[in-house]
Parts: sequence; structure tokens; C-alpha cells
Amino acid sequence: MCCENDLCPVPLPGQAAIRGMVGEGRRLAGGLLGPYRKDMIGRCDRTEALMASLAEMASRDEAEAPHARATAAQLQDSLKVVQRSCKSTHFFKQERRFTLMQKTSRIFTLSAIKNMKSWVSVYDA
Repeated sequence: MCCENDLCPVPLPGQAAIRGMVGEGRRLAGGLLGPYRKDMIGRCDRTEALMASLAEMASRDEAEAPHARATAAQLQDSLKVVQRSCKSTHFFKQERRFTLMQKTSRIFTLSAIKNMKSWVSVYDA
């Protein structure tokens, strides 16, 4: 079975990998803001729809038909877009975490230096 709703009964090769990539895209979309989230979810929806369409064609023994080949090419392109989006979103989140870590470290260091100066002045007195 390839879909939750049982509309496409023939599993495609690599379908689990496609679902995994789409799932990762949806997971990353959850951490994005408004239009970026909507865009990422739209890309995932498109990929799932193409996968379901291709599986349906395969179940009707139309896997070698020109329209099935065109759908397969669209699915491949859609997967590339989702994969690139996942990579860039992941990179953006990593950069944001690193920047936050640097700022936190800087604040903590400055605070520690100020506290050390006040301890030294109290100790010298």
C-alpha cells in the first residue's frame, strides 16, 4: 500500500524514500514562518500528489505510457526542489542556532568578566 487512503494500491520503487523526504520537508516546515511554511508545505503536497498519480497509473499498467513518463519526470523535479529546500532550511536553522550560541556565549562572558571585576574590587578592599 502506498497511501494512507488506499487510492494507489501499487507501491512504487523508492516510495518509502519519497515519503521520508516529504516527511522531513513537513517537519522542517513546522519551524518556518508564514509564507515560507506555506511554500514548503505546498512543495510537499505537490510531490505527494505526483507520487500518488504515478502509482495510480502504474496500477492501471500505464507505467510506460508517455503521460506516466512525464509525471515521473515532474516527480523527479519536485523531489529535487523539496530536497534542496530541506537542505537550505536545515542550513539556515543551523546558522541561526550558531549565531544564537555565539551571542549567548558573548553575553555570558561579558557578564562573567563584570562579576569578576566586582569580586576583585571587593577582595581588594
